[in-house]
Parts: sequence; C-alpha cells; structure tokens
Amino acid sequence: MVDEYPLNEQGDPNFNVGGVKRDLPPELQLEQLVSYIEATYDDGPNYLAMLPDRITHAAMLMLGSAVDHAMPATKWAGDVVVDKHELGAVLRPSEPTGKWAVSVWDGPANAKEMAWRPDVAAVAELSGTTILDVDNVEDAQRAVDQLSGDVTAWILQDAPVPYAADYVFTFPTTQSKQGLVQTSHGSGLEGTEYYAKGLISTPAEIRRRIKEVADYLR
Repeated sequence: MVDEYPLNEQGDPNFNVGGVKRDLPPELQLEQLVSYIEATYDDGPNYLAMLPDRITHAAMLMLGSAVDHAMPATKWAGDVVVDKHELGAVLRPSEPTGKWAVSVWDGPANAKEMAWRPDVAAVAELSGTTILDVDNVEDAQRAVDQLSGDVTAWILQDAPVPYAADYVFTFPTTQSKQGLVQTSHGSGLEGTEYYAKGLISTPAEIRRRIKEVADYLR
C-alpha cells in the first residue's frame, strides 16, 4: 500500500502542492495531514486553538481540491445562537427539539472558543439539541442538575464525568460501556472508530464524528 500511495511530503522532490489526484484510503489521508502539521507547527499555547484552521490548510495542500475540506461549523453551524451562561455558553439550534446536553472538555480557554465550541455548535444545529458547554469542568455536574429532562453529557477526552441520563465519550483513554463511545483507530477500546491522532483528523472524519454525535442526540 505504501508503494501504491507514497506520502506527498514537503521536502521531497516529488512534493505536489494541492496534493495529488487520487483517492487515498482514510488512514493514509490522516498520515499525510499529520506529516504536514507536525513538520510545520510547533507546540505552544495557541496550538489547539489554531488546529482547525491548520487542519483545513494542511488538507488543502496535501489532499487536493477534489476532497471536501469543510469543517463542521462552516458546514452546519451558521444559524446557531450562542448565549452567555453563568457556567459557560449555551448553543441554541435554529430548530430546537427541547432536548438538552452538557458538553465538557478540560482544554484551554482559547481552544474551547476556537476549536471545541464550533464543533459543539454543529452538533446542536444538526441534532436540534440545546447544549450548555461549561467553562470549567468542575461545574459539569451543576450544569446537568440545572437543566430539565433527561440530559446527555458529552465528554471530550478525559474530562471529569458528571452523573447524567446518557453519555457521549469522544476519544476517551479508558473504556466506557455506556452511551456512544468514539475512539481513535488502534486505541484498543470498544466503540465507533475514527482515524485520528490526538485531535488531528481529516475534515471528512471530523464531520463524520460530529454527525454521529448529532444523530445520537436526536
């Protein structure tokens, strides 16, 4: 497979800006993205906040124009209204169903605003679920308790888990038997697998992951 789909790497004399005209398997698309991002960007305080834009840029360079590079927020979240809340932000879809969820990620504030909440907004719009995203993970249980009805908690990575009626776990490092579990390919955990390295995935895989969260919340 490697010979059939050689990496389109910067520095290689055969490097092709804009990718090459071929349909790479998902795992090799991820390999192309990771290769570019790790070679181009250093870790730093703004790394996670800038990651969505960098993924889009890397995908355009490495995967080519034949691939849809739209991120979930660009594609789906345009009509979401964001209201301030004492515990964080409430993301209201254009056609709310009355269902509520609480989203929890123990990430830096700038990354919450620029990387995490746009994905939460896309899920809200696709599912019709109003989502309270907490600023501080310590407030997750308080957020669930404030809301009416059966509240689903959506947990990214290893944020603390509040008691809730149902769960979505995205990229956990320990196994959960409850709710929707989204895992990285090769993690060894049971759940729906996605090609990802940390929070890096192709735009197509990110859209698939976000859409499946929305489908679960409907």
